[in-house]
Amino acid sequence: TSSLKNITIPKSVKSIGTYAFMLSGLTEAIIPETVSHVDDYVFMECTDLASATYSAKTDDVPVGLFMGCTALKSVKLDGKYGKIEKDAFYDCKELVSVVIPASVVEICSEAFSYCSKLESISLPDKLVRIGDNAFYMNTALSEIKLPRSLDFLGDYSFYGCIELETINISRVSNMGIYAFGECVKLESANITGLKYYVPEGLFAHCEKLVSVKLNNNVEVIGNSAFVNCVSLEKIKLPSSLHSINQTAFGNCKMLEEVSIPKKVATIEDKAFYYCAKLRSISIPSEVKKIGNNAFEGCESLDNVNIPKSVTELGFSVFSGCSSLNTITLSASVTEITKGMFADCAKLQSISLPSSVVLISTDAFYGCVELKVVAAPIGLYSVADNAFAGCTSLSRIDYEGNSNDFSKITFGKGNDNFIKAYGGQGQ
Repeated sequence: TSSLKNITIPKSVKSIGTYAFMLSGLTEAIIPETVSHVDDYVFMECTDLASATYSAKTDDVPVGLFMGCTALKSVKLDGKYGKIEKDAFYDCKELVSVVIPASVVEICSEAFSYCSKLESISLPDKLVRIGDNAFYMNTALSEIKLPRSLDFLGDYSFYGCIELETINISRVSNMGIYAFGECVKLESANITGLKYYVPEGLFAHCEKLVSVKLNNNVEVIGNSAFVNCVSLEKIKLPSSLHSINQTAFGNCKMLEEVSIPKKVATIEDKAFYYCAKLRSISIPSEVKKIGNNAFEGCESLDNVNIPKSVTELGFSVFSGCSSLNTITLSASVTEITKGMFADCAKLQSISLPSSVVLISTDAFYGCVELKVVAAPIGLYSVADNAFAGCTSLSRIDYEGNSNDFSKITFGKGNDNFIKAYGGQGQ
């Protein structure tokens, strides 16, 4: 009950049941070594509990032992425990220090989630595994030393640790999604322990991350792995890489140059979305697909060569690339997709390959300096507003004759294209 402030557990007590002291008014708790069995959530939401000693002869620190003990400032774990079980210290907002026994090999999911005043923690040398959300939103955690034995970091394990500046994870071979997401002060990372796959959102929103070192055998950069890493200036992609997934480097505003390895076959949607300082990109001859919005908003990109291997270009791929003045399209492309070059304000001319049969909606919308378009005889459809806002358009170099041109189907908003040809298509 809430009136219970202190309790002495006699030596005769060997077992403590689930929720035994839940919501009590205890201010101090001592579980002696004479206790050999402790069930889950024993002190759950004891919001006056300020200090605790746990010496019970159990294999592990039980599930939810001090969950929601929002006044708990210090705790002593005095035993040879193998695991800190899930939720053990969940939402212990005032917890500033805890010594984890040397015997612990696993810290389970959400064990220390929302411990917002925990500034540092010493992990044992035998620790192998840190579970999902284990230190989630530990907003004061500025330092943590991971042991050499550690092999696994779960999903969101250090997500939102906004004071964490450095961490050595070079030996960790398994990491979950968003493990370091929103660690906004983290400046560098060595993830050479990850051999084949950089997980989804691993460093998402790490605003001060400047440099990253990858393993030479990495094959896939996962979805949003580095999204919104707005300080990331460079990254060396290994030759083994074959896929750059969705939004992998989206909004990496300081990234200036990327050399895509020869084995890459797919650049997924928004892979380099709004990389505002990206000046050059080398697309190798093995690339078959460039996804939707892949380079949208790359306002410093001025020159792109799309190799003939590319058969699929998504919509708005180069939309908003306001410095783009030279583009060479793959001879395998059949469609200029929706918004592909919208608002490419510096684009003055473009030669469409003979394979192109369709120019989709808004394809060149707002290309205010576009003057010349070379169009193939196979072109049969120009969709609505494909050339809307192209106020400088003055010449269409069409492969066919006026009779061929008259067979092209035009959507609304393309009168400037027809006029630039000379009116024969009307």
